[in-house]
Order: sequence, then structure tokens, then C-alpha cells
Amino acid sequence: MPPTVFRSPRTALLALALLGVALLALSPKPAAAATEARAADEFVDSIGVNTHTYYTNTVYYQQFDQVKSRLAELGIRHIREELMLDRSDQYQRLRELAASGVGSTLVLGEPTIGISGLDQLLEIAAGDLDGAIEAIEGTNEYDLRGGSQWDEELRAHQEHLYSEAKANPALSSLPVIGPSVVHWSKQDELGDISAALDYGNIHSYPDGYWPETNLGSHLSHATTLSASKPVVATETGYHSALNWTGGHKPAEEAAVATYLPRMFLEYFRRGVARTFSYQLLDHWPNAELDERELQFGLLRNDLSPKPSFLALRNLIEILEDPGAPASPAALGYELSGDQNDLRQVLLQKRDGRFYLALWRASSVWDPVSRTRLNPPSSQVQVSVDAPLAEMAVYAPNQSATPISAQQNPGSSVTVNVGPQVLILELSPGSGGAEPEPTPEPEPDPEPAPEPEPEPDPEPAPEPEPEGDSTEEATETSPRKGRGRSELPKTERRRSKHRR
Repeated sequence: MPPTVFRSPRTALLALALLGVALLALSPKPAAAATEARAADEFVDSIGVNTHTYYTNTVYYQQFDQVKSRLAELGIRHIREELMLDRSDQYQRLRELAASGVGSTLVLGEPTIGISGLDQLLEIAAGDLDGAIEAIEGTNEYDLRGGSQWDEELRAHQEHLYSEAKANPALSSLPVIGPSVVHWSKQDELGDISAALDYGNIHSYPDGYWPETNLGSHLSHATTLSASKPVVATETGYHSALNWTGGHKPAEEAAVATYLPRMFLEYFRRGVARTFSYQLLDHWPNAELDERELQFGLLRNDLSPKPSFLALRNLIEILEDPGAPASPAALGYELSGDQNDLRQVLLQKRDGRFYLALWRASSVWDPVSRTRLNPPSSQVQVSVDAPLAEMAVYAPNQSATPISAQQNPGSSVTVNVGPQVLILELSPGSGGAEPEPTPEPEPDPEPAPEPEPEPDPEPAPEPEPEGDSTEEATETSPRKGRGRSELPKTERRRSKHRR
């Protein structure tokens, strides 16, 4: 008989504990919550820029071919500007841009032109510019210059614009964006005009601060005019007139280059349907840096690119993915490490690759003291449910090509995330989820031959058609209803620039 082994209670407890640890180690790791991606090209299509092709004494007009070439290099598909009366030269330029894949959102006058002037603009939009316009917009910032009856005049202008556009077969499918009203107190005076617009309108300039700082307030106040309807930011951005002494503080060019990719991603993340940076180029030279209106451009007056132009160009080139609509899949992943001020946007291309944009909502510039700040970067670990086939890291502020890449990196990646956007390209291994193409409708089957019909009885009356239904709004997906015109998607594959 084998000898009896006596164990103390303490030894037995230790053995049980070790057994528990071993079992835990062998247990499968719980799957991370799956996050639905959004289409990468949907983000690219949300980016726009303001232009002034009708300013005859600027390079917009005098060097239009070069401006058009720079716009193609940038990769932006949408511009916004005011539609002018009796300017066939402007209409020709807008048609040229449309032929190259750049659509226009056009501001249709202000109350001072009267109803007859507004009707003329609507006629031009429906005739001379048929096919070149993506959206029409109400008056720009009339609260800054209108008289004591500004609100009544603006309301009448917007209501007429909306009703006439929707009654015109050439314009009825175009989305109508509401007027921009700068001051929140003036928005309260004007009140709810949501019945006369498809999209609300914000001008959410960050005043030289980081781009995430004031968006929530602007979206909250937008409901005063547009209720629960989705919103377009028709103007936002930065100027770099560092010696400007008036209102609207500047940011140095390097800070703007850091902020601009973040701005477009944050606005997209928060459900803004389209965001237009103000503006494409500086109208005139201003070496003294003392006039803000001459320093808003992505391009300098000589059409040389500022750092913000290069960063935005790279961002678009990394993420553009034109083609037929697809339904993005979900990715199971989780983030660990320093979560302070961390922002993220998950996108997917049609070939199945995911793109995870990461950045910190930190300030790199003090607009009051006009000094540069240096917030730290810190590590973030991205863990996915299944091993990856490939991984690449992009830094749009540096290049449109990866700054690092790895084959079979496993299921965990660690990166340093700071104030500039990093984009992780994550390629799932075999069995990874790919976006599902939008299904084509199946053809109707051939009907079987029918016997000779009996004489029909008197038909019963047809039921009345049901009214249109509307989906609820979400933070990251603008509300879509069959009764509202949608912002059109533009697909354009640009010529690759020389790096």
C-alpha cells in the first residue's frame, strides 16, 4: 500500500490557487466589442473647401487653370461659394469644375436683392448650372449687416428660396442648406426655420484654439434654427495672420497643419454631413501677416502649398476609395494605455482593410500669447480579436506613404499617439470581415402562363399611399429621410501628385 501523504490546509489552498491560475491562462480571452466601421470614402466625401472664382482681381480668376490643377491635386470634390447675378464667366468656371468631378454648393443671394433677384438666381441655377450644383444655400451671415428687420427679411428670403427650389423640377432634388447666422443671440431672434431647409448651417471657427474645443456648442445651438435636421459646417478653419490685432485670433501655419486633419475627422465623427474649410487660397500677398482675410488659405497667394494643404492632401490620398457603395463591416478591437483626450474614427475600404485614425484633442498653440505648445505623445495599445495579416502606420502630416509596415504582426499593436493624426491600416487575416457590396435587385421571374381569365369583377378602390417615414438621428450618422434631399456623393479619382 502506498504511503499516505498528509498535506497541510495551507498547502492545499496554494495548490488550488495555482490550478485556478492555470485554468484562467488556458481560457480564451473575451472578444472585444465589435465596432461598426464607416466607409473610408464617405469620410473623404465629407470634405469641402470655400472658393471665390468670381473675384476678378485675385488669382482665383487670373490663374484659374493653375487653381483648378491645385484643387485636383488636393483631391477635394466639393467647393462652396456665392452665386452671382450676370456672371457668365463664373458659370463657365463652375461647369469646368463639375466636368472634372468637383461639385458646387452655392449661396443664393441675400434679402437686399429682393424676391426678383432671388428668382433670377434660381433660374440661373436651374439653367446655366444644371448638373454643376450639389446643394443650394441660404444667405451668408446676414445678421452681421442686416438692419432692424433682418430676421423677418431673412426668414422670407429662405422660405421663398426653399419653396421655389422644391417646385422647380431641375432643382427639387437638390438639398437646401439653411442660412448661416453668426451670433447665437441672433439665432434666438430668428428662431425655428427648419420647415424651410434640409440641412442646418454652422460657422464654427475655433478662434485659433484646437478644433474639438467648440464644435459641441455650435451643434447644440444649431437646433434653434434647424431643429433635429442634420448640419453642414459651411465655414470653419484658421488664419495665420500672426500680427493681426482684431477679433478672431490666429494660429501659426504649423499648428493649422496639425489641426486641419483633426478638424475634418472630428466633424465627421460628430455627424456633420459635410465640412467646408475656409478657404482654398490667399487672395493677395500679405508679407506683414497683419490682415486676417488674406491668410485663411491652404495655398499662399503664389499658389505654393502651406503645410495644411500637404497634410490634407495626404489624408485624402490615404483614405480615398471611390467606387460603388458598400456596407462596411465591424471590427472587434479595444484600446488600452493612455486614454487622455484620445479620439478615434474607424473606417473601412472596399477591399476589407480597416483604417483606425487616432489622435489626442490637445492644443499645440496658445492663440493669446501666440506661442507654440508641445503636448506629449504617449503609448496606446490596439488589440484586435483575430491576428492581422498586415499592419501599416500612416502620418498624414509627414507623407501619404506608410511610416512603418509589418507582415503578420499578431493581434496587438502599440503606437505613440500625440496631437497629430495617426492612421493604422489593419488588414484582417484569412476569414476577416470584408464590406458587403450593396446587393443588386434580382430580376423578376418569368411569369407562368395563365389560363384564359374569367371576366373581372368591379375593382375595389386602391388604398391611399402612406406618408414617408423618417429615421431617427444619431451622433455619427446624419438623419436620413425619404422626404429630404440628401447631399450627393461625388466620386472622382485624381491624378497622383509627384512626391
